[in-house]
Amino acid sequence: PSEILIVDLQKKELAYRYLAEGEMSLLQGNLRALPCFEAASNLDSQNPQIWYRQGLAFFEYGSEDGKEKALLLASKNFKIATQLQSNYFDAWVAWGNVLLQLGRFHEEHHFLIEAKDKYQKALEYAENQPKELLAELYWDYGIAWSEIAQHSGEALDLRLAIESYEMSKSCQENPSPEFWNDCGKAYLEMGLLINDSRFYLQSIEHLHRAVSKSPHYFDGWMSLAESYSQLYINTLDERYVAKASDAYAAASKVSPQDPEVWLSWGQLLGESGRHTCDPKSRGLSIEKCARAAQLDPEDS
Repeated sequence: PSEILIVDLQKKELAYRYLAEGEMSLLQGNLRALPCFEAASNLDSQNPQIWYRQGLAFFEYGSEDGKEKALLLASKNFKIATQLQSNYFDAWVAWGNVLLQLGRFHEEHHFLIEAKDKYQKALEYAENQPKELLAELYWDYGIAWSEIAQHSGEALDLRLAIESYEMSKSCQENPSPEFWNDCGKAYLEMGLLINDSRFYLQSIEHLHRAVSKSPHYFDGWMSLAESYSQLYINTLDERYVAKASDAYAAASKVSPQDPEVWLSWGQLLGESGRHTCDPKSRGLSIEKCARAAQLDPEDS
């Protein structure tokens, strides 16, 4: 028995050596990693960590442009890891992340549903996990529900996204601008879906936090401008036109060559000018649209 144990330990050690060699090769973009991973899997096939680490390596490799097929290999490895150890929290989370990336890249709804299911499994085994990990998990779970809601158009899916973001927020001491933007956009989408100005106000509250933390955050300014624009359309209160214009102006300073800024700004001013019969607003609208047309003459 002691000799068998020594042989098993040697096989495990060799498996980890092959695994590390494969990880290093894949990190350098070298597909010589594949036989190394195969050797590691053959030597210690019942070890979930071997499959998990291979999955992570494929995930990182597949996150680069043109290498997305590796994400399917990552998914396969995480599946085996969770079959070998059903309560493998990190593997469930990583599997969800891979599927979420596949869903966003391919715009295929079934990947998003599968990602949501994997995050739910991770939450089943989330007891005693550090708050930082739970914050990331709930954030990703919220993104999955937000993406699903774009396909379904269901208020329930957006409500679940918002609940997930709020859970993530409760686990964070200092949320990032990207988090505030994702959370704010979920409230904005809910406002658009059910036509309720209260959600626009909540969206604005979150988005102000995003841009105050990062004044050069383009996406944050654009989301804030859209929230104020929608609030104006709902209320016809001209004060919101001014606030939206301020946000568009900030976005245009960050990215002056982006035609979407100028077009959206022009549309808002055009709507305001139509409502107030103000020729100045209409003139400014034409200026913004002309700038957009100059930047992207192909956009009808």
